[in-house]
Amino acid sequence: MEQYKVCSVREFKSENSDNKPYSIASSSAEPIFGYKSKRYIKLYRPSSKIRFLYGGDIGDNYCFGLEQLPAKGDTVFITGGEKDVLSLVAKGFHAICFNSETVNIPATIIHKLSFRFKHIILLYDVDKTGLESSSKHKKQLAEYGVKRLLLPLSGTKEEKDISDYFRQEINSRESFMILFLVASLVAGSICLENVQIDTLGINVHQTTNKKAYKSLTCRLLSVYCLFLSRPFRGERGIRTPGSSHFNGFQDRRNRPLCHLS
Repeated sequence: MEQYKVCSVREFKSENSDNKPYSIASSSAEPIFGYKSKRYIKLYRPSSKIRFLYGGDIGDNYCFGLEQLPAKGDTVFITGGEKDVLSLVAKGFHAICFNSETVNIPATIIHKLSFRFKHIILLYDVDKTGLESSSKHKKQLAEYGVKRLLLPLSGTKEEKDISDYFRQEINSRESFMILFLVASLVAGSICLENVQIDTLGINVHQTTNKKAYKSLTCRLLSVYCLFLSRPFRGERGIRTPGSSHFNGFQDRRNRPLCHLS
């Protein structure tokens, strides 16, 4: 939490748009958390009617978790909020979020990330707003190879995001990785909306115990081995013209999942 500059706020004082002072205090019923920066603080009140408040100048390109990303990596997830970023980080994944799911994602940030990460994945809530926003952003950022992953959740208030997914007893880091792999192998892309898991005889939703989960893992690995045993054609991808042995920029930006290079 300290690495991501997250704190618990006892009391917050500021002025409203009419320049009138006001203050709010944290309580056990309505706790307050803060995401700090040198120029601003974003307050999160999960149990309050007004959930977000801001102090200072947050700017137009707010991006939580960007400073903590490594210089290079395999996959980075774009989530709907700070809580989801922290849930993924706790499981060992790289993640960022912008101020909300509906704000425009700065193309300059995605452009830079496309040179640092092989895969950039939208992992928004699976409610109406999240689905519409992730679909829109996927189209807008298609030139950077941005994909989206839809979680197998109901989309209700209690079951819509990656934090809710990990909160379910059966789900873990391993189950999420399996979900990710199933989507990439079966659909040929990372979009669960087109995945017909039943074609493999696998039902992720009904996997409710360790024995069944072990069976699921073994069956998935067998499919993965068959996938790897197929002869690959053109697996070296798009290269820079000429005799250069170094990868061109297309390799770093548009490399598909399970690519060998």
